[in-house]
Order: sequence, then structure tokens, then C-alpha cells
Amino acid sequence: MTQSLSDPDRVLALAYAPVDRRRALAALFGLDEALGQVVRGARDPLLCQMRLTWWHEALSGLGGGPAPSDPALVELIEAGVVPDMSGTALAALVDGWEALLEPDMTDDDLAAFAEGRGARMFTLGAEMLGADHPALDDAGRGWALCDLARHSSDPALSARALAMAGRALRHAMDAAWPLRLRALGALAALAQGDTVRGADRLRPAGHPLRTLRALRHRLTGR
Repeated sequence: MTQSLSDPDRVLALAYAPVDRRRALAALFGLDEALGQVVRGARDPLLCQMRLTWWHEALSGLGGGPAPSDPALVELIEAGVVPDMSGTALAALVDGWEALLEPDMTDDDLAAFAEGRGARMFTLGAEMLGADHPALDDAGRGWALCDLARHSSDPALSARALAMAGRALRHAMDAAWPLRLRALGALAALAQGDTVRGADRLRPAGHPLRTLRALRHRLTGR
């Protein structure tokens, strides 16, 4: 069964992925959503760290032990993500999310989050889809920072994250994205639009104008 996602942007982007890789990409997106729920739903940083440690260990052991119980982990196996890529490679996503546990987020912490979550997820996604793009890592960093800005309840943090995202995404659409990567490119295009609008004018996920922007990317690669 294809992974069920809660983010309208990623549901839309999946429609742009090659049919034969759509379930695997959905499983990767689903893993990221599961990790995000751990961090965003936590009130106790120590408990959150323990839960992320569990995820890291569970991902690292995928394919080499008893079948996992969590639906997101089961889907990674059933969708063929593992063994196509190692559980250790997937576990690296946890490191990015851990950067958000710092009590006072510095720009270095935001950069570590953007690298470990965003750049890593886009790299894994591109490997899964079998293509590349010169701005892939920067696009992933910018997307992760914009997603953080959308979910943060701290206006100052949202503004800082969007400013960093703007620098990362400045050249994300200079070169057309290959057809096989337009699911990822659409996320970057939407994030680039967020950096232009600013933290106080973000359109909600699923907004018709965001859908049109994603469609434009699907047709043009930019």
C-alpha cells in the first residue's frame, strides 16, 4: 500500500514522479514526515532525543533483523527502498532532525538541519529516481528551511530560516530540472516562492496558486 502523506505539497509532487518510482519516493517522504512528527510533537527534549535514537537504530538495522513494527519502516521495505539503499543511509536523516533539539537555534544549527534533512533527502530521492541536477543539494537545503518556517511558532525563527532558504534557492531554477526529478524540483520551486513572499505572507499548502506554480515546473522544469 502506498504511503499516506499529510503534506499537500508532497502529495502533489508525487504525481510528477515516474510511476515506477512513485511508491518508493512516497515511502521516503513518509519517513521524513514521521521524523518530523517526533520532533514537532515533543515537549521534553530528552524524550525526543530518545525517540530519535530509536529511529536511528531501527533504520540502521533495516533489512538485517526482525521485521519492523512501525508502518513507515514497513513501507520502506515493501516499497523496495531497502535494500535498494542501505538503512544506514536513511538513518542519516535523523541527524538533521536532531539539530532542532538545540535550545537556542543558531545559524549553524539551522545549517546542520538543512544539510542533514533537506540536502540528504533530495540526494536520496535523486538516487532513487535515477537523475541529478546541479542545484540538488541547495534545493534540498532551501526546501527544508522553508518547511521549518511554515511549521515554526516562532516568527523570528521563521524569518531567519526563510532568509537562509532564499540564499540556498537563489539559483535553484537556473537550469531546467530533468523530467525524472520534477517531483523534487516542484518542492524546490514552491519553496523558492515562499522566500519571495516572506514569513508573514506564506500561502497555505494546497493553495491554488501554489498548485499552478508546481504545474508550471512540471511543464518547464523551472
